Amino acid sequence: MYSNTAQDIGQFVKGKIAELLFEMMMREDTSRTFTVIPFGYEKTTPELAQYRELIKNYDTLEVIKRSPDYILIKNDKTKVYFVEVKYRRRMSNINKRGLLESSQKVSQHWKDTWYFVATQDGFYFDSGKEVIKNNGKMMSLDEKIISPEIQKKYLAVLKEFIRVETKI
Repeated sequence: MYSNTAQDIGQFVKGKIAELLFEMMMREDTSRTFTVIPFGYEKTTPELAQYRELIKNYDTLEVIKRSPDYILIKNDKTKVYFVEVKYRRRMSNINKRGLLESSQKVSQHWKDTWYFVATQDGFYFDSGKEVIKNNGKMMSLDEKIISPEIQKKYLAVLKEFIRVETKI
């Protein structure tokens, strides 16, 4: 999955924190708009994640490997959303380019995937189609989806667990 360098392990942990915060925020939504289902291949098929270097039919593995992290089912059962979760320190031009590339790859197999990005400045949420159309630019998480109070609380948690050192 990741090499054992401190940097790779740190990136993995930051991504898991972002996933957990996303899930908790969605579950805390007072209107209970969505049912949240963990979905990514690390969760649904951990053996594939563990032994991916050994698997020979790479094309099949690639489809599974690119599976989004969550499924959201609207509680009235009218819509289903796939959501890919990312952590980025800031929404910089480099990160926008990376989100564009990621959304292009994921959309090859998982059309209509949405993206949630946790940053030190706030949360972003947008459809993969919009991310592609806008060259990686994303909309802030709409307060109609998650209230500003809940977002503020979880941003404080994110900052507590993912500290950014400032240069003097």
